[in-house]
Amino acid sequence: MLFVPLKRPAVRPFPTSYALDVQVMWPLAMQTLAWQSSCWAGKRSVIYPPCAKTIGDGKNSIHRAMYKHQCIWFTGLSGAGKTTIAQAVRDQLRAQGRLVYVLDGDLLRTGLNRDLGFSDQDRSENTRRVAEVARLMVDAGVTVLVALISPFEEDRLNARALFAQGQFAEVFVDAPLLVCMRRDVKGLYAKAQQGGVPAMTGMGSPYQPPTQPDLRLETGVDTLDNCVLQVLAFLQSESL
Repeated sequence: MLFVPLKRPAVRPFPTSYALDVQVMWPLAMQTLAWQSSCWAGKRSVIYPPCAKTIGDGKNSIHRAMYKHQCIWFTGLSGAGKTTIAQAVRDQLRAQGRLVYVLDGDLLRTGLNRDLGFSDQDRSENTRRVAEVARLMVDAGVTVLVALISPFEEDRLNARALFAQGQFAEVFVDAPLLVCMRRDVKGLYAKAQQGGVPAMTGMGSPYQPPTQPDLRLETGVDTLDNCVLQVLAFLQSESL
């Protein structure tokens, strides 16, 4: 039997018109800058999120969203609604074409921070690591929504200090302890009352509420939709 080798298609190089040198940040560029290439009838184009501006020049230029706060830090007790609000805000911003990612404290403890416990020192280290990751993502042009208890005021101030002036906004997701205990979505408060979680924040371990948050959401009395609208209105009012 005669085997006819298939002709290998020619490999076409990246066009020189790309605004980002993908060799510099591959594969991070694919995941965090989310540029998309399209080929149709021999024409290529790069699709960037709307409402963006170019920073830098030449092939090292990048596009960033034209709004000030690029790290929105949601802090509050477990069960206050941090992750729920952050995810809802993310969905709204993505619908506008913006590049957004949620850094969830619980998920990070299953990977990056799985070696940490719940002592005061480990909680501070947990906050520090998340802040460093958020800063790197902001540097890459991503708007980051952090949902993290981050119980200590000093740690949150240190997190803010990593960012340029105006890039960081602290959102206090304020719900009374009794409301969070009544919700108890994860069952942690019930375990804490039985002695199963001795260092539960708000019970066996202190939570220091923000003294001057950029935005305060009263999730004990307000609806999810209203809280999301407040965050979006805040971002709009503070945009460049």
